[in-house]
Amino acid sequence: MGRVAAVGVGCRLESVASRIGTPANQSAPIGADMIHALHRVTDFQVIGPHRLRVVFRDGVVREIDFRPVLAGSLYGPLRDPSLFNQVRLDTEVHTLVWPNGADFDPATLHDWPDLLPAIEERARAWEAESVPN
Repeated sequence: MGRVAAVGVGCRLESVASRIGTPANQSAPIGADMIHALHRVTDFQVIGPHRLRVVFRDGVVREIDFRPVLAGSLYGPLRDPSLFNQVRLDTEVHTLVWPNGADFDPATLHDWPDLLPAIEERARAWEAESVPN
């Protein structure tokens, strides 16, 4: 598979830190400060131009319009409907992938409505970076 997309762990805005029961002068055990669900895409369907219905293992179903984030060198090429529609489910990593190496972290897809403003902001930066000076 291609490189991991920029939308992923760095965009997980709602990661929860938890040190309950740990005195302030002690460190929590490694990994104790990160609590997050492991989301897996189990199915998807193209429902319109640049729109997918994505089904997750926990039963959540999201209808995602990707148009606002198709920018930059990795996601910009997906504006071409023929490339976008070549999306497939990678059953090893449980997320959607495209032939050009683009993908999205399954947690990002799962939490899309909450993360969309941050992803759109990143997409604007990707687009600005890809425009020649």
